[in-house]
Amino acid sequence: MSIFRILSLDGGGVRGAYTASALAALESKVGAPLVDHFDLIVGTSTGGIIAIGLGLGVAPARLVEFYKQRGEDIFPRTGWLTSFVQTAKQLFVGTKHDQEQLLNALKSELSDEPFGHSKCPLVIVSYNASRDGPHLFKTTRPDHQRFKAYMVALATSAAPTYFSAVPLPLGKDGEEQVFMDGGIWANCPALVGVAEAVRSYGKRLEDLKLLSVGTTYKPFTIGQAQTQGSIVLDWDFGRDLAALVGSAQQAGTWGTTQFLLGEDHCIRVTSTTGDQIPLDDSSRIDDLIALGARDALERFDSVERMFFAPGRVRS
Repeated sequence: MSIFRILSLDGGGVRGAYTASALAALESKVGAPLVDHFDLIVGTSTGGIIAIGLGLGVAPARLVEFYKQRGEDIFPRTGWLTSFVQTAKQLFVGTKHDQEQLLNALKSELSDEPFGHSKCPLVIVSYNASRDGPHLFKTTRPDHQRFKAYMVALATSAAPTYFSAVPLPLGKDGEEQVFMDGGIWANCPALVGVAEAVRSYGKRLEDLKLLSVGTTYKPFTIGQAQTQGSIVLDWDFGRDLAALVGSAQQAGTWGTTQFLLGEDHCIRVTSTTGDQIPLDDSSRIDDLIALGARDALERFDSVERMFFAPGRVRS
């Protein structure tokens, strides 16, 4: 039996610092490039950025530095007044953050490398707002390979209201289409990886091993007012509703993945937190890095047995 190993990386904005740190800790213990141990990497949003970086040979430790050095440029820390103005802008005028800062950071890290130059097959999750449907950027598709890697990274991380949608010439005769953050439909892309392995690579479910790395989460519960009421204040101006949808999507995806593959064929590394860390709170980057390293090391023995045993390196 030929084992097909999948690395799945969640979305979560600045919380990608957790993911990068977890991967860096694993790579340090393994003592060899992490990317060489996987046959497919699938990522959403910030996880898509990390996936692309890994595919292009950027070490996880370097990706940790990316979040430390550029996180505050992309998501500036603000006082209460500036934060209020940004939120008002997000609600009524336009996007909350300057996409140019994100674009410049991605260009700096990924240079002008084409998406198709990845050393490992990638599937990057996005949403085609022009066609009202999910979209997967694949390094195996010739019409995707030519895109600059930083543009695919920008497309997967264009979170609505935080950043503008990203136009790319993907239609017939170079027709421009508009792409948004893949977290809209698959913030945890584990099932995307499973489907790709089965459909495009002809693998059986029993052939698959999947490592899923999250970006931390706060278990969501609702109060009595929310179960009975419908006013905006009951749901904290929609923030609680967004948290509920995200939590439900994540739980449903991972539960289905475990059901399909069996618990001895998949592992998830993530961390529960006492509070919901906003996807643009750059003040928490150091905390996220510490959590990621801790959790990866705690799960290392299990992860090593499944993915990093001697001889389990992609040919």
